[in-house]
Formats: sequence, C-alpha cells, structure tokens
Amino acid sequence: MACVGDCPPAFEVLGSLRVWVDGRERSASRPAVRRLLGALLLTPGRLVDRARLIEFAWGASGCEPAALHSAVYRLREWLRPSGIGVVREGDGYRIEVLPEQVDASRFRVAVAGAREEPDPGRRTDLLLAALDLWRGPVLAGDLEWPHALPAVAELQQARIHGARDLAAAAVRCGRAADAVDPLKRLAEALPHDETVHTQLIILLGHADRRAEGLRRYERFRRTLADDLGVDPGPGLRRAHVALLGDDLPMPGPSPSPVCLLPYDLPDFTGREVELERITSTLSADDDRASMVAICGMPGVGKTALAVRAGHRLRGRFPDGQLFADLNGPEGRPADVAQVLGRWLRVLGAQPHAIPDGLQERAELLRARLAGRRVLMVLDNVADAGRIQPLLPTGPACAAILTSRFDLAGLYGMTRVRLPVLPPSEAVGLLGRLIGGARMEAEPEPARRLVEACGRLPLALRIAGARLAARPHWTVARLADQLDRAHRPLDHLVLGAMEVRAVLDAGYRALGAPERRLFRLLGLLDATDFAAWVAAAVLDVPLTEAEESLERLADAQLLEAVRSQPGGQIRYRPHDLVRAFSRERAEAEETPASRDAALLRALGGWLALTEDANAALWGGDYLSLHGRAARWRVREGVEHLEADPLSWYDSERANIVAAVGQAARTGAVELCWDLAGSALPLFEARSHHDEWRQTHAVASAAALRAGDDRGAALMSANEGLLENYRGDWERARAKLDTAMKLFERTGNRGGLALANVTDARIAQMQGRFDGVLARYEQALAVMREAEDRGGQFLVLGNIGELHLDQGRPDLALLAMEQAFDLAHTAPAFGPHQRARALYFVGEARLAVGDLDRAEDVLTKARRHAEQARTPHLLVSALHGLGLIRLLHDRPREAEPLLSRALALSVDIGEEVPQVRVLLTLGRLHRRRGDVDQALACLTEALSLCRDLRAPVWQARSLRALAALHQDMGDVEAAMAERLQAETLLQQSGHSAPR
Repeated sequence: MACVGDCPPAFEVLGSLRVWVDGRERSASRPAVRRLLGALLLTPGRLVDRARLIEFAWGASGCEPAALHSAVYRLREWLRPSGIGVVREGDGYRIEVLPEQVDASRFRVAVAGAREEPDPGRRTDLLLAALDLWRGPVLAGDLEWPHALPAVAELQQARIHGARDLAAAAVRCGRAADAVDPLKRLAEALPHDETVHTQLIILLGHADRRAEGLRRYERFRRTLADDLGVDPGPGLRRAHVALLGDDLPMPGPSPSPVCLLPYDLPDFTGREVELERITSTLSADDDRASMVAICGMPGVGKTALAVRAGHRLRGRFPDGQLFADLNGPEGRPADVAQVLGRWLRVLGAQPHAIPDGLQERAELLRARLAGRRVLMVLDNVADAGRIQPLLPTGPACAAILTSRFDLAGLYGMTRVRLPVLPPSEAVGLLGRLIGGARMEAEPEPARRLVEACGRLPLALRIAGARLAARPHWTVARLADQLDRAHRPLDHLVLGAMEVRAVLDAGYRALGAPERRLFRLLGLLDATDFAAWVAAAVLDVPLTEAEESLERLADAQLLEAVRSQPGGQIRYRPHDLVRAFSRERAEAEETPASRDAALLRALGGWLALTEDANAALWGGDYLSLHGRAARWRVREGVEHLEADPLSWYDSERANIVAAVGQAARTGAVELCWDLAGSALPLFEARSHHDEWRQTHAVASAAALRAGDDRGAALMSANEGLLENYRGDWERARAKLDTAMKLFERTGNRGGLALANVTDARIAQMQGRFDGVLARYEQALAVMREAEDRGGQFLVLGNIGELHLDQGRPDLALLAMEQAFDLAHTAPAFGPHQRARALYFVGEARLAVGDLDRAEDVLTKARRHAEQARTPHLLVSALHGLGLIRLLHDRPREAEPLLSRALALSVDIGEEVPQVRVLLTLGRLHRRRGDVDQALACLTEALSLCRDLRAPVWQARSLRALAALHQDMGDVEAAMAERLQAETLLQQSGHSAPR
C-alpha cells in the first residue's frame, strides 16, 4: 500500500490480515492478537461481545478470562503506535477505527454506490474497483480461523451479488472481458456454487471465449458428480446449451427467491414482544443466534407466530424462505428425506439429480445454500435429533422452529416460550374476528367468552368464526354454552378447526404411563398441584410420578412453575386441557378406577392438612377427626413441617376444591374432616371466605348424610367464624346447634369448645355472669382429656376476661400459665408460641410493666410479619403503638396504629378495629387534633353499636365524653358519661379497660 506523507492507519481483511501504519506494513506475531484484531475489524466501530471474541481467538475450547485480558492488553500495546484504541464497553470490546480505514467497509460502500449508478460503464468501473479489494477468503492464512461467522458470510454474499451485478453491467456496456477475472476468482473460491459458475460461463460466452466456457462447464459438472454425486441444475444446463448456439442469455440476478411460507394471517393479534425477540435475534450479527424455537401448548399460536416472523424477516433473508410441517399423517413425524427432496426441487434441482440418501440430500442442500441468506421455518418439531439434516450449518441461514417440546438437545438455540394470550390481546383477537360492534354491544359476555376459551388463540378463532358465521347469535349465548357445558370442547369445533383434535395429537404421542397420568389428573378440580398428587392418583413412588409429570410438561400439556414462597415445583393444566383429560378419563378409565384415584388424592390433601395443622400448633389439638382413608405422602413435602403456612399458601385453593369434590362424590367424613383440619390455617391467615365456603359445603353434606359428628363440628366452627366477624346472633345460633349435636353424640371435648366460644360471645356482649365458671368447667374437661391446645385456648380467654373486668394481676397469672403451656415439652408450634407471647405482652401492658410488654410484643410482631398472620400482627402492632403512646411518643405510635387499623379493615374483623380506633382517638386527642380524634371515636362507637357490644360502647362513650369535655361541650360530655355508666351497670362492669 503506497502512501505519500502522513498516512492514516489502514486495515485489510478481504484476504489475509494486513495492517498499514505510515505507509508501512506491520504484522502481529502472536496468533491470539491477530485473531482478536480480525474479529474487531469485521465490524469496525461496533461492539463485539466477550464470548464471541473468546470463541474467535481460541475456538470452541475457550479460554480463561485472564487469557482474554492478556491478549487485549497485548493488542492495545501493539496498536499504540498507530493511535488506534480498543475500548471495553460492558461485556464486550470495540476498536476505534473509521469505516473507511478498513477494506471491508470500503467494499460495502462501493457495492452499494454501484447499485445507485445508472450508467453501466461507470457502474462497471465501481464494481471492478470494489471486487479488486478482494485478495482471497476473508481473513485467510490461519488454518484455525473460524470462517462461519455472520459478518464473514455477509461479506461473501455481498461479493457474490457484486460479481453478478458486474457481469450484467459489463455486458451492457460492451466490456464483458473486463469482468471475467473477478468472476473467475470468485468461482475458484466457491467450487460448488452453481449460481456463480453459471454467471461465469454466460460471461465467457459474451466475451467470445466460448471454448473456455465449455471447458469450465465440463470441469464443474465433474466436480459436482465427484464431490456431491449430483448433476448440474437447469440454469447451468441452459447456459451450456446457449454456448453451443447464438442466443446467449444476459447475466444478472437469479430467478426470484423461493418463498414457501404459508399465508400470513390478516387478523394476527398481539405477540409484539415475542415477535421483536425473534426478529431481533435472527437479525443480530451473531453466529450463535441462528435458531429460534417457539415452544408452547397445542393451539397457542406457535405456527401463526412463526409465519408472521418469517414474513417480517424476508428482507433479512432475501435468497428465500423454506417451510415444512413436520407433523405427518396420523400424528407420525414427517419423513425428513422427503422434506429435503421437496426443498431441493423448489430450489431448482432436477428430480434425477437428487440423491436417495438422507445425508447426501442434506449435503446437497448445504451446497446449494452456501453463501446465501435463507430462512427455514420448521413447524411441529417433535424430535430434535431427527431434524438435524434440515438445520442451517452456517451463519448466513437461520431457522425458526415450533414445537410442543422444549428441544433442549439443540445447541445454541434461543427459546421463546409462548403462553396463552394476555387478556387485552385475547379480547382484541375476538374483536377482530366478530367485529367491534358486537364487542361493544356485549362487553361482559365477550370477556366471559375469552376466559371460557382460556385465552387460547385456536379456541378464540373457532369461537369467533362460529359467531361470525351466525350473526343472529349473541356473544352471551356461546359464552353460556361453554360455561355450562360438561364437555366444553364440543362447542369448539368448526370444520377442520378443532381444539380437541390438536390436544388429541399431543395425547396420542405420549407413552402409556403418561397418558394414564394425564387422564387421572383430569379428575381433579385443582388449579395446580405438586408432584405428590401425581403419585397419589397413580399410587406409585414419587420419583416415578415426577418422571411422568416432566414428560407431560415437555409435551406442553402441563405447565411447570416454581411457587413462591417456598420455591416448590408445581404443575398447572390449561382449563381446556383439563377438560380434554377429563374426557379421556371418562372414556378410558372404569368408574372404580376413577373413584379410587380421586379418593387417594383427596386423602392426600387431608393427611397433609392434618400435618400442617399439627406443625402450626405443635400437636394435633382441638381436632375432631373422621375415619376417612388417608393417602400418606412421604416425599416431596419436606418443607411442610418447617413452614406449614407457606405450604398452606400453595395449597389453599386446592383444599377448598377438595372439600367440594369430596362432598359431590359422597365422601362425607373426608369432606368435613378436611374442612375442620384446615380451620387453624384459615384462622392464621384470616381467610374468612375460604373458612365460610368449606364449612358451608361440609355442613350441608353432613346434614344430608345424617352425620351428626360432622354436622356438630362444622356448626361449632361456623359459630367461631361468626364470632370473629362480630355477627354474634348468627354465631350463637350455630353454636346452639353444635352443642345439641355434641350432646347427642356424647362428644364432651367438642361440647366444651362450643361452650367456650359461646361464653366468649357473652363476654364480648358484656354479659359476664357465669362466664368464668364456664371457662373453668371447660378447662377441667381439657385437662382431663390432656388436650393441651384446648387448655391454651381457655387460659387465654380467662386472661381476657380478667382484663375486661379490671383484674390485670389475675389476667397476667392466667396468661403466663398459657405461655408456660406453649413452651413446655412437647412445645407448641412457633405460631402458637407467638400467640402466647402476645397474651403475656397484653397482660404486662395492663399491669403497667411497659418495658417487658414491649419486649414480648416486639417478638410477637416479628413472628407475625415473618409468618404473614394478620390477626396476630394487628394485635401486636396495636399493643406496641399503645406502649409508645403511654411513653408520650405519639409520632412513633401513629404509623404502628395506622397500619394496625388498615390490616384490621382488610381482614374484616371489627373488634380489633374498635380497639385500634379508640387508641388512635386517644393519640389525636393528646396532640390536640380534635377533628381526627372525633372521627376515630365516632367510627368506633358506630362499630360497637353494630356489634351490640355494650362494654365496648361504654368505652367509646367515655372516650367521647373526655374529648367533648376538652372541647368545652359539657352537656354532650355529661350525656355520654351517663350512657356509658348505664351500659356498664347493665353488664356488671364498672371500670374501663
């Protein structure tokens, strides 16, 4: 490279790597430095990631990071005299050179400029100069250099297009001979590229060198036969015949590229995130991102997305787009050799030139695609190993695969997992199918229809097509049909489109164990489930069930998710998949087999719920059980004992569903036993809706069956719930029924517990006569039965009674007894020990021992926050807020009390709300904020009146009287004090708590 005066550094990569500084060539002796420099120069000024640099310089074996850092340092030192820098950005490096300093960039610019030049003579000169920059293969001279890189392939393709354009321009301006040498050099570099050799032979004819053209044709024919075992294609044969006559064709572009992609759906909706990921991945200059696999359940729209992406990428892959559906007849995989034959024919190969063998066809396809940018779309891939001959082997080509399976065996592939449509996109698709007017006329039925279709695109398309074909139908009609149908898939059929058919194809591809598990899982109403459920329905060891579950997940008939908290793997079927699996169970399993599998699963939930209850309490206390069979789960639930409430969080919906299924199948004892065993878990989380729902179902089932034991337990538990919610009339009615049933069945423990709850209601209503005696009588029964949990509960109530009646010392004594019971062997569970802390903290607060009260309440609060038990947290926060108020620290008290109030409102428990409101009123009064204090105290009084709780009404009235006295409203204060005294006298209570 000649240079006069100061000459900027220049770099050549179109051949061996050459570097020029001040007009003199410099050479780097270290191979790693040369390779790093070459990798950076292929895309001058652009970032090259670290992993690609390592692969480029050290190959597939890679290197330690220190080796890369050392090589980069040496490269920087070697470039320092030239003033060229290598900059690190994030996880990659970039060389700071201008594009015009690199021959590859100058070549790209020259070829692009030649395309815009209208004069063929001038275009010929530009292309000759551009192609003259090529001295050999890109970065030639190093045997270890990896040439299968996107930038290298792009340059090679640009060279091919430039040579083709040169031949056309040179013939048009009468300079065919000038273009022969660049075409000959390119043909020698690509000995199997038929397009290049065809252009050269035509050009030789126009340059009056027909004899040379005929010799070259014969030589190329022998090369194809010897190396690939095939004959020349029709284009090359036509050029050969033309050399023998006078009618030479014009060199120029190849025939229009092949596009086998199916029709792009005009109403394709959404999926923009997934589309962007696919197109950006396959458009990236990265040889490790040449394949994308779209994975998802049947009917989720994988093919539609792949086709949409393929059409968007046509500009990126101008040499063609191939498509093959690999789902053959009757669900069998398509013959890969036949697919290869079809592709070769559309690419121009004559039938007689296509070899019979699979590998020979694959080699011929690679030869025909060499240097070309072609996209392959492979639909319904079932086996990653079988499709290897169809996959691209170089960076110029790319592939999009769709599959129900994960295709983990394919290296270097980007996976796009396709879920069902988000609600907004699902509604949008239905709207495009049936029209905006119908959607606007029935928005709620349309939303129901979308959810009834499970937001599955295939189901939505069928539903939309049915409505479009029946304009006299309302949307509500079809939505109602799907909601009420025992077999909803019967309504998702239209012509060749059928949800059942695509699900059946996946089902038939499973092995026999997986098919049976799939059927039996359809019997359950569970929304998702842990692996032990599969072990239960199959009655097999957990490891065997897990293997079958994973195969179902691989087939996209289940979705495997990791639950939070706890991180346990759970499996979730789509609603329509569940409907299909239930159909298969009804068709292929006997009634006895179905019943046995269902009862094993329900028995598993019962056993585990009992275990969680025992772990929460530290023993099986306060429980009345039936004789229903348990299915003992011995593996996969190790976290239950350590964290029973987290286990409950993941199983809550399933427990509710299991109670309902047990009732419908006549398993009455299992039904009420499961509901009763779950009560402590519902109570800890303040899940009143689940408590109410399960007990209503179980109570009705027990009453229908004449099961007095179950009906008694359910009525007692329902009375306890209504007590929590402050509906004491309803609570007492439930408890009255429970006590009669307990007496009839001779259950002294159950009767004692119902009496305790009834006495607690009397206490809350200010009717103290006989309450202590009832508690002590129940305590004696619990001690006789050695029910430590029952004793703990009664002692806590006795302490609360003493506090309500102004006897804090006696309250502390009772609550310390409860604390000792919770902490002596065998100790209670952590949740109950925290409740014992709260009992003691409340009593310490009442006797004025604020420091010790704060200590134990802080511990109770910490546990309540960790275990997410809102009822206990409300109580602990209130106690801590009151302590800070008593210490005259209202700023610290207010956030504690405000949080306690919000939580008590959330869980719908009104007595805690009253207590917190009274303390907040006291806080605002102390700060002089009369309006806020009045608002809190008025709300508290209103709640007390709704509750019909005279003692709490009296406390609220006294607080209001004190506030009105501060405000100077003596008359209002006197009236409120009078009302309070009247209420307290009626209840036998004389002092505020």
